[in-house]
Amino acid sequence: MVLFIGGFFKIFFNLPPNLFIKIFFLIIYTWCTVGINVNFMIPLISLIDQKIVKK
Repeated sequence: MVLFIGGFFKIFFNLPPNLFIKIFFLIIYTWCTVGINVNFMIPLISLIDQKIVKK
């Protein structure tokens, strides 16, 4: 999580001062970050749940 936030601020503050570019980057970065976390976490939680139920 720290890497996502740190990477976001580093890239965001180095963008040109164009509002459209910053808003576009904000939307894309948020979309990808949430998508990656959801796609990794849901299968992991499901796998852990299956192992708990088996015991």
